[in-house]
Amino acid sequence: MSIAEALELSAVESHLHPEGSFDLADHDVPTGLEEIWRFTPLKRLRGLHTDTPLDGDDFKVGELFETAAITLTEAHIVTWAGLTGDFYPLHMDREYAAKTQFGERLVHGPLIFGLAVGLVSLAGIGGEAAIAWLGVDDMRMLKPVKLGDTVRVIVEVRGQQSTSNPRRGVQVWRYTVRNQRDEEVMAFDYKMMFHMRG
Repeated sequence: MSIAEALELSAVESHLHPEGSFDLADHDVPTGLEEIWRFTPLKRLRGLHTDTPLDGDDFKVGELFETAAITLTEAHIVTWAGLTGDFYPLHMDREYAAKTQFGERLVHGPLIFGLAVGLVSLAGIGGEAAIAWLGVDDMRMLKPVKLGDTVRVIVEVRGQQSTSNPRRGVQVWRYTVRNQRDEEVMAFDYKMMFHMRG
């Protein structure tokens, strides 16, 4: 099944958990985080998980993919701060944040980046086609993300480049993170090396 066929199928078929969220049993979500991760499905890219492994040749410049969405909670902020040591008061101190131009606490920008990468991974868009992450370019935080905001990722295949090894290629995917109002809150170019058929 081609990626285009998978997207068409996903738009027609709904694979919702009865409560309207992804069935976490279908995803590799770490034990204990089930209550933190809540997904609102928009398009589930079923069909990308095929019996035939994907490789870089299966992705064409201009193709678009959309992930499920996630609502940012207190648990995300506290977990991120504990993991990274980023206890900046704009994220952690309600009274401090209330006196800023934002009027309330904001979600850490790097957390949004991490969630974007995770949402794309959970969607299975790249399958096992990627060999290595090569870096990020042109990252911009475009709007603040607040507690209770819901974000999703639109991925556009932006560029492809061959390497000296015909079985490997480099691709640039543009990740655009959008909130529940369809506003762009973050965007960046995600560069990866892929297996190619050669």
